[in-house]
Amino acid sequence: MKSKPKSKTLTITVFRHNDHRGQPEDCYWRSRHRNGKINADSGEGYRRMVDIKRSLLNFLEAIKKGDYTIVYETDTRTKEAAGETSRS
Repeated sequence: MKSKPKSKTLTITVFRHNDHRGQPEDCYWRSRHRNGKINADSGEGYRRMVDIKRSLLNFLEAIKKGDYTIVYETDTRTKEAAGETSRS
């Protein structure tokens, strides 16, 4: 009896998306964990398939090599913008 193949951790989808982000012919990529949550996306549209493949391969290669930096962003609003100013 053959065993069921183990599902991959990551699924990458290339798709066209017609919304405000770009032109109707633009393609994007996104990756989903096997739990269904999106964990990365191209963030920009590509007109040519060769460009989207290059973007995706560069992303994956950087992860594989450990060639990335994690930046933790904090809330940079000023106290005044957050409504925390004192009134005299």
